[in-house]
Amino acid sequence: MTELIFVRHGVTDWNREKRLQGHTDIALNREGRQQAARVAKALQHEVFDAFYSSDLSRALETAQTVASHRAQVVLPQPELRERHYGLFEGVPQHELPQRFPQAYANLKVRDPHADLPGGESLHDFYQRISTYVQLLVQQHPGQRLFIATHGGVLDCIYRLCTATPLSAPRAWELPNTGINRVHHEGNEFKLMVWADTQHLLDPDVQLETEHL
Repeated sequence: MTELIFVRHGVTDWNREKRLQGHTDIALNREGRQQAARVAKALQHEVFDAFYSSDLSRALETAQTVASHRAQVVLPQPELRERHYGLFEGVPQHELPQRFPQAYANLKVRDPHADLPGGESLHDFYQRISTYVQLLVQQHPGQRLFIATHGGVLDCIYRLCTATPLSAPRAWELPNTGINRVHHEGNEFKLMVWADTQHLLDPDVQLETEHL
């Protein structure tokens, strides 16, 4: 049995501004760095055989914070990036219906094969993520992996584990730095824990730059 611990990156300014980030490399903000510190504390006693991350800085910094007290390096992987949203990236979400009416309508109804302008279809995105996760479990049989990634990637993981169609509305949470535990055995992925955010209630974790 291989265990995969997926963690969404800490929050960014664009998260708070409700802008789609996609492949745009947006850094963690102060709150996001504190969230990363809290998830690092929550996982400090767990042993991981390898650390993987999206190569985008918001995920990579989250992973590096968790790995920082271990003699292990984080392996950045472009395959773990968020969905490429093309021309949608950086646009406030409330402006999308006016600027891209048909493409936004396709996004809202979750049409798997509709192309985003300059971006990635939902089908292609899911294939990228599911193919790469299958590769990881083949490369690490019987091991425990830490994987820092993005909300859209985690949505794909949930659907992979539960056989939920891409077109089905999302009915599960994808919180920043939520802990998600997945087991893989045989040919089956199983959700064990989803969207655990108890560590975000920890009052004892403070940023080293709290005084700034």
